Amino acid sequence: MHRIRRHHRNARKTLVPEIVRRRHQAANTPEWQAKKPNDMLQWLEDASEGADATPERMVDRQLGMSFAAIHTTTNHLTNVIYDLAARWDEYGPELRAEVEGVLAETNGAWKKTSLTKLSKMDSFMKESQRLNPPSALSFNRKLQKSYTIPSSNPPQTLPTNSYIAVASGPISASESIYDSAATFDGFRFHRMRLAPGGSAQSHQFVTTGLESMTFGHGRFACPGRFFASNESKIILALLLLKYETRLVNDGGKSAEAVRPKNLVFADACYPDPEVKVMFKRRST
Repeated sequence: MHRIRRHHRNARKTLVPEIVRRRHQAANTPEWQAKKPNDMLQWLEDASEGADATPERMVDRQLGMSFAAIHTTTNHLTNVIYDLAARWDEYGPELRAEVEGVLAETNGAWKKTSLTKLSKMDSFMKESQRLNPPSALSFNRKLQKSYTIPSSNPPQTLPTNSYIAVASGPISASESIYDSAATFDGFRFHRMRLAPGGSAQSHQFVTTGLESMTFGHGRFACPGRFFASNESKIILALLLLKYETRLVNDGGKSAEAVRPKNLVFADACYPDPEVKVMFKRRST
């Protein structure tokens, strides 16, 4: 708790003066609306009302947004690295070749379109997320009024203030949806795109559906998943181009590695922070 309070104090020292400065400019600069910053802090400023509009409350919400954006991507990428380190010989060279092939098309320059061509990497990331979701649940909601489920027999009524959720984790690991669902298959979704009836745009890491709801689904699907996908691909591509990676506990032989189990608390699932991973800089 002491560290959390310290982070809040540091954030307020940085952001409260900036909020005050922007409010002063908004009140005294006629052209402010046309020139105001287009960032999260300004979005909060424009949307905040009443008690939520105090600088301190705005800082709290900025920290909340930062936490939601950073820790989820960090956990996901850590899971991807664990999966890669445990299976380097099987997937590492092929994933690296894909990155090198895509960069060769643009003379080594990264473009946004380059990331969309990393089909095998995208598949690897989605498979890692499928077996290591951040939570076993999604669509967490609290009912503001009672609701009767019409399809249940007999009809079931959920009372006001009930909490509901969808078991997205078990769905993603269901044998009725995926063949050998309990087995990690890094190029599973890549093959599904190439199969008859598939397309390059289907079964993407960012794709949501009734069988893939880690990011939610429909109008309330995570809006930041596209940024998180690109961010993860750039980091993973850099690791593939510069290093080989293996788990420390496999004696340097990834074929013998055991992918470390995740830690579970209630519905949350996150990678074990105590796991050690070796990185070796490429010699060629």
